[in-house]
Amino acid sequence: MTDAHALRRGFACALTLSTPFLLINLLDGFTKSALAATPAIFWAYDITKWILLPAVTLFAMRLWCNAHVSDFGLQGPGERWSMTQLSALTVLFSALAMSYFGFQTLAVRVFPGGGTFDLGELMPLGTAYLPVVLYLCATAAFVEELFYRGVLLEAMAPVGAGAGRAAGYVVLSSTLFGLSHFESGPAEIVATGLYGAVAALFALRVRNLWPLMVGHFATDFVAFH
Repeated sequence: MTDAHALRRGFACALTLSTPFLLINLLDGFTKSALAATPAIFWAYDITKWILLPAVTLFAMRLWCNAHVSDFGLQGPGERWSMTQLSALTVLFSALAMSYFGFQTLAVRVFPGGGTFDLGELMPLGTAYLPVVLYLCATAAFVEELFYRGVLLEAMAPVGAGAGRAAGYVVLSSTLFGLSHFESGPAEIVATGLYGAVAALFALRVRNLWPLMVGHFATDFVAFH
């Protein structure tokens, strides 16, 4: 088996192992609404979904697929981008990511209906608020960009793939990402879906997740304030 074939098999294996997280996140709206009445259980579920499940999945990818996070775009400065270029790309995507708020403003006008779950009602007050916000922003940025952009990209549109596969990746990535926020209402599906398309197009060009993770974190942090 050639190295290219082994790499493709590894990415297909990694995508298969990502299915539980993607499915759980897709159905998250039902789960969140059901657990909202019991905050302790809700937060235990949240930690399991955003930390334990991704950690187990990444371990399984390494063990069974011979795939490491660096294969999906978690790479430092190297042959493709220097530190200066990565820093510039991070600033650029952080600015592009803020387009989410414009998408949200427009989407609310077209789809004014509300959602079935409000995370704000479960947020702690006082000094605990900021640490929880940082936890939510960091886990969402790392995990969502890794699975929705990184793993899907290398499995569907690896380097050298044609325009059709690239377009399919952008459509699937943004659609899944938008639908995973359905508990916040139709406007949020549209806004996050459009954000996801911007992020997927950027990932296609850059092939490095660090700028996307930083931009995602910044956008979520602004959204909490």
